[in-house]
Amino acid sequence: MSIKDLPTDYTFAPIAGKWYPLKVHRFYDADAPDGDIAFQKLYCDITFQTQREAIAYCQQDAEIEEKIERLRYERLAQKSDVYPERCAHYADIIEQMTGQKPVITKLFREVMVTVSSGSCSCGQMATPYIFASAFFLEDVLAEVAEQVYAGRCLCEHMHDGRLQLIA
Repeated sequence: MSIKDLPTDYTFAPIAGKWYPLKVHRFYDADAPDGDIAFQKLYCDITFQTQREAIAYCQQDAEIEEKIERLRYERLAQKSDVYPERCAHYADIIEQMTGQKPVITKLFREVMVTVSSGSCSCGQMATPYIFASAFFLEDVLAEVAEQVYAGRCLCEHMHDGRLQLIA
């Protein structure tokens, strides 16, 4: 491994025969419009005997930072209702077709929506328990609304079939 293998915003410092991995932080403000740099030691006084070990450690730390950043964005996306009118529309459709509001639960990485089982609009058939999860509220509500609509179509189709048999 060479210095070219270092991830962006990482470096190392060779001091007294040991290699110290460092994270580079860049700051931009009115006092430093071209930017300013600060170095942070990774995990206190962790040192390595070789440059290769220090670079490998920087790569591992960069991968962990990337995963943490992705989780932050996922959580932020879960909290934001980018299209709240769509979410309200899907929830209204589910409530109109089932007679009950969907239960929305925010989990660690996903949003889960459930609709309890009940009877269909004609009262002849039981509707199934519906469960779905996704990263975004809009997506999961749309999926549940589709499942509810498909169940209603099935009920109407079966109901029409019964009417034809009776006639």
